Amino acid sequence: MAGWRKIGREEDFRKGEGRSLNVGGRQVAVFREGAEWFAIEDACPHMRARLSEGTIRDCVVTCGWHGWRIDLRSGVALTRSRARVATCAVRVEDGQVWLGPWVKKESPPEPVSGGG
Repeated sequence: MAGWRKIGREEDFRKGEGRSLNVGGRQVAVFREGAEWFAIEDACPHMRARLSEGTIRDCVVTCGWHGWRIDLRSGVALTRSRARVATCAVRVEDGQVWLGPWVKKESPPEPVSGGG
């Protein structure tokens, strides 16, 4: 599993809550929602608050400071579509949780407006 790092055991992560970890000098927020796992940069694009301390629902974390909502699958801020946080894959094998390589953090494309 080149590029993957073991970050803990499955039971170390509570369902419905975020957990902040320092992995390779970078703060990562890891979330477990039902059977799904997510990892994102642990800093809100608005004012850098820890997203791991936010609330999650339907694969979206809401920042506790100013209510910014971040899609855990894509890292895109639903509050401001041009803002985003970096994401990485998470997988669980034999009860061990692994963090994959970071997905390059790029802004989503500008929306195309209809003519008129």
